[in-house]
Amino acid sequence: MKQGIKVILLVILSILALVGCGGSSSSSSSSVVDLFITDNLNPTYSGVWVKLYKAELKNTSDGSVKLFESVEGLPVNLRQLNDGANRFLFLAPGSVPAGTYKKVEFLVDKTVNLVATPSGTASTAVFPTSMDSGTGQTKLDLDLSPNVTIPGPTRLTVDFDLSRWTVAGGIITPVLGLHNGNGLDDASRHERFEFKGTVSDLSGPLGGVQVFKLNLRFGGAITVNTDEATDIVGEGIGASVANGRKVEVYGNFNPTNRSILATVIRVESENENEAKAIGPAMIVDATAGTLKIQPKFTRGFSPAGEFVNVSTNSTTRYKGRRGAILTKAQFFAAFTISNASPIVQVEGAFSSATNTIVAKSLHIENEVGFGEAEAKGSTSAPDAVAGRFSLSPSEISGFSHEGTLTVEMLGVAEYSDQMGESISRETFFGALSNRSRTVDVKGSYANGKLTARRARIRG
Repeated sequence: MKQGIKVILLVILSILALVGCGGSSSSSSSSVVDLFITDNLNPTYSGVWVKLYKAELKNTSDGSVKLFESVEGLPVNLRQLNDGANRFLFLAPGSVPAGTYKKVEFLVDKTVNLVATPSGTASTAVFPTSMDSGTGQTKLDLDLSPNVTIPGPTRLTVDFDLSRWTVAGGIITPVLGLHNGNGLDDASRHERFEFKGTVSDLSGPLGGVQVFKLNLRFGGAITVNTDEATDIVGEGIGASVANGRKVEVYGNFNPTNRSILATVIRVESENENEAKAIGPAMIVDATAGTLKIQPKFTRGFSPAGEFVNVSTNSTTRYKGRRGAILTKAQFFAAFTISNASPIVQVEGAFSSATNTIVAKSLHIENEVGFGEAEAKGSTSAPDAVAGRFSLSPSEISGFSHEGTLTVEMLGVAEYSDQMGESISRETFFGALSNRSRTVDVKGSYANGKLTARRARIRG
């Protein structure tokens, strides 16, 4: 007797006003079509990991136009694309020539990783052999009815509706359908994701708000914006963005202006071919040098379970905001200070047998809920070893205090000079030791002490 569980996958086609190349509406023009995916709710699972290789449109002459491609496969947790309502993941912009298109086609890995709710038990299922397309890959088709004519649509949203899939005997049978696309214009419903490409058309000052075009490695381009909260991490060349550099951008898609607001930009990572996971660190053991990450994004693997295990060794490198080099003790100390689990990015070698990444690099990308106390004033009594100095405030915000303020810098603190450019902890305290400086600090205040995560020299 078959035992099955209902799982979910549906395909939404959302078609809005024409954004044709050059604004032309002639039959010879093409349209930039943005590809999104989403899901419908299924509380049976917390994880449904599918690896995507390619997405194409098929025209009425059986020709194809590639919208997305990843040679190594892009792991996506379909289940996280619904939290009671649809969430959306922007995959790629594609230039689609004029024509009539009858089908959207996905090439995916044959194996799907499942994580059951509430047990967290991991299992796998495979697509039917009748859907095979080459070794280890499966083709998922959706007929477009009515057909789609280009120029015309500017957005294509594919909804993986897990409620209409079934699992029986280890075979997972998908069903694709259409969705009305409600919620696609709400920026808060778009999932953070990582995009890899090359920088061009950069504008804005070093260390300030910048805008650039990210030329994606699989084709197409998207605008990227930064703000003062964007964490820019360098590998040997400094934490800066420049034209021609390869970068990995992790951030949110804004459907209104078709841009990415970058949360983290990693510049020319030497670990770009290593396994990667990004997500909140949930279970941390500083003594053992281990932690668990609940992944929101992975590269190179699909997790077997709700968490990814992370181990460290003597060669692991630790970093804070703006790529600040940390000791192991400083890195793990950050978890005892934050009021919520910091977002962590890990890169290294992944073992499917143990669901573990042996970390080559660990990077804390934020200190969630750490506080918004700010002060500006003149410094005295700097202690570089303790990471501490005194501040006579001329301006304060977010707290009340009379007299001299003790400022203690976090091990993962970010430092900058008068131009707003990132500097090291040693350079910062060296400047304070020469003479009194005017400094801005930001962090959390309690009992006469401000524990700071940012400090900037103002004069």
